[in-house]
Amino acid sequence: MRISDYEYNRLQLLKAIRRAEPVARTDLVKLTGLAGGTITQLTADFVRRGVIIEEKASAGGPGRPRIGLRISHTGGYVVGVYTLPEDRAEIEIVNLRGDSVFTQTMPFRRVDTLEAWARQLATCIDASISASPLSKADISRVGIVVNGIVDNVRGIVHWLATFPDRGVPVTALIEKRLKIPVVIDNDANVIARAEHWFAEESQLDNFSVIVVGWGVNSAHYVDGMLWTGAHGVNPELGHTKISLGDAQPCYCGMKGCLATYCAVFGIVARICELRGVEPPAMRDSGDAFRRFAADARDGEPHAREIFDQAGRMLGVAASNLLNERDPGRIIVMSFEPDMIPLISSEFSAALEANTLPPGAGRANLQFKSLDTEYYRKGSAALALEQIYRNR
Repeated sequence: MRISDYEYNRLQLLKAIRRAEPVARTDLVKLTGLAGGTITQLTADFVRRGVIIEEKASAGGPGRPRIGLRISHTGGYVVGVYTLPEDRAEIEIVNLRGDSVFTQTMPFRRVDTLEAWARQLATCIDASISASPLSKADISRVGIVVNGIVDNVRGIVHWLATFPDRGVPVTALIEKRLKIPVVIDNDANVIARAEHWFAEESQLDNFSVIVVGWGVNSAHYVDGMLWTGAHGVNPELGHTKISLGDAQPCYCGMKGCLATYCAVFGIVARICELRGVEPPAMRDSGDAFRRFAADARDGEPHAREIFDQAGRMLGVAASNLLNERDPGRIIVMSFEPDMIPLISSEFSAALEANTLPPGAGRANLQFKSLDTEYYRKGSAALALEQIYRNR
């Protein structure tokens, strides 16, 4: 979903200032590729609105003092929100620099529908803002992580595994309660935003993320922008079809999905099948996965076979992505600490074996363990991105 040139210029300029601050206007020409006149016009507007501030620095010799630009720590605030399986919601308010101003953990009871989930989340956000040192008038955006199929343009959650209702206008429901603009996105897109905005590497503008855990998801940055499809719906790598023969049923209702080989529930189901036992319910797969991971580390044949297969299948899928997109960097991530060590070797071998010669060795492959810090940073970046583009 393409944004306007004006929005793109604003976003690139403010991200460059945030990365390099304090930075002179003349240096921003090289950092952004924007024309000097465009930078002068935009920065003047940002200063007037209080989004950036100017500070004088010594010129190091005769002449006028150098003027450096910084993002203002009091120029505005956004809220980042994510829920966790332990029946709690994490809510954080950050300033335009991405610095944390206030955090709160709220109890979050289990509900039966996605609509009820959205209404409860709105109540939690409202209560957290009231408990903070800020008012609603200070908050410019709310960014929310959703572990499902999301239309991030229209604010609709089309599908979330734990709820029966489909096509729920989550942002509209929450905005009605809060009277604050809300933006939502899929968890993999949010994790990619955290990597782009907050990773130690600067200028991480072209890369693909593969998140493997309860599901298998991907997200892609191209020239500093998150890639989004024509209808705003996030990629669903886990539901691409990788098998036509031994096609196992997926929780989505189809067969042969990548997730049935690589996701937690798929690995558990396949090991149970080899052992001739019934798999647990999907929401109870976590404990079984960790037991089976221990078995695989100890060399138990059935567990070892299925984890190796998971690595190979995911490596093949990643090679397809590399052959098609040439992302420059592929980062494989998981919240499950056992996942990466058990699949990385077979993954790497399958990626190398199935990548076309021109691309072989060109992609910088990384493996990373995830924690909730990625959700915290990514949900803040989701909201900040909207402010940088539109404020």
